[in-house]
Amino acid sequence: TVDASLDETVSSLAEEYTLSDKTPSDFSLTLMKLSTAAERYQVKSLLGHGGMSFVHKVLDTRIGREVALKRIDPDKKSARLGFFIEGRVMSQLDHPGILPVYDFVEERNEKGIKELVGYTMRIASHSSLYEALILRGMIEIHELCHILRQVALALEHAHNRGVLHRDIKPHNILLGKEGEVYLIDWGVCSLLTSHPDYHLLKTFRKDALI
Repeated sequence: TVDASLDETVSSLAEEYTLSDKTPSDFSLTLMKLSTAAERYQVKSLLGHGGMSFVHKVLDTRIGREVALKRIDPDKKSARLGFFIEGRVMSQLDHPGILPVYDFVEERNEKGIKELVGYTMRIASHSSLYEALILRGMIEIHELCHILRQVALALEHAHNRGVLHRDIKPHNILLGKEGEVYLIDWGVCSLLTSHPDYHLLKTFRKDALI
C-alpha cells in the first residue's frame, strides 16, 4: 500500500540519518575532527559560523574542488532535524539565487550508526546584506532594487516547488563580488502539500508543513 511504502521510506531514511545526540561536545577540536573523521574533506579555513553551525572552506579530495562544508555545532543537539530538512530542501531547489547543495556528510558514532553531521555546497562570498548596511550605512536604490529582485525570484522558484522560506532578513541574504545574490538559511522552512517530501517530513516535524 501507499502508506506502507511511505513508512518504509521514512524508516529507511531515519536509519540512514540518525538524529543522535552522541557527538563530541568540545568544538575546539573541530578542524582535527574534520580532517580525521571526514577524510574526504581537507579543511582550509573557517568561513563563518551561526547559532547552530560552522562553515569551513574544504577541499573535496574525491573530485579536487574546494567547497563549503556546513557542519552542525555538536552542542546544538536540537539543530539536527532542522539541519537535515535544510540540506534536503536546498538540494532539490535549482536557482541562481539559492546555493546548490552537493552532498550530505556523515560520520559513524560509537555504535557504528551513520549520523548526518553536515553538508557541502558552493562557496560564496559571505558578505550579507546586513553587513553591507552596517559598513556602508546605506545602499544605492538601484543596487537595493537588484538585490530585492533576485531574492524575489529565488522565493518565486521555491514557492513554485512547494517551499516557504519563513526567515527573510538581511542576515540571510548574501552578496557576491560580481552582483550575485543568494538567499540562505532554509532551516525553518515550511513545505506545502505539493512538495515531494511533504509526507516524509510529516513524520519528523509537523511544524514544517502547511
